[in-house]
Amino acid sequence: MLRQIGFDPGPVDGLWGGKTESAVRAFQSWYPSAVLTATGQLDDATLSALSAAVAAGMTYSPVTRPPKQPGPALEGVPTVLDSGTLLIGGQIVPLLGVRGVAGEHARLLEQYIGNRAVICAPERGGQFHCAVDGHDLSVIVLYNGGGRATADAPAYLNDAQAHAQANRLGIWQ
Repeated sequence: MLRQIGFDPGPVDGLWGGKTESAVRAFQSWYPSAVLTATGQLDDATLSALSAAVAAGMTYSPVTRPPKQPGPALEGVPTVLDSGTLLIGGQIVPLLGVRGVAGEHARLLEQYIGNRAVICAPERGGQFHCAVDGHDLSVIVLYNGGGRATADAPAYLNDAQAHAQANRLGIWQ
């Protein structure tokens, strides 16, 4: 999978070597998710992210990183990369104030969105304020325990997370 998206893991020989570890570390650093830590180890979160990247047709290139400056609003049916990161029209879209998680919570967000269009307005720090049918996705994720609020999340998102924690929802069970 690493080779499919543009990372060179070395020869396909079934052995875990230095080139494989370097390619995994490079992928973990490149992939737009707070879920991954650049360890060079192929853990469940990295494997899930690799699968999502291949399924979304992502390819490694410095130009596929999220823009640092706000741009125009994005709209479309997204691919969910994790519960805090979407892909819309080839653009990586980190949700405002959400540190997403992979696995079940990402699948639940994908089910919630379904085939509906999401509208995302750029915010500070390359994050996006996204809504589906007028409902704030960051609030939905945090209110239901689908992720963690970032250190710089607005107060209303911290309140949504506090609800999930108090009610032992999602990751707070």
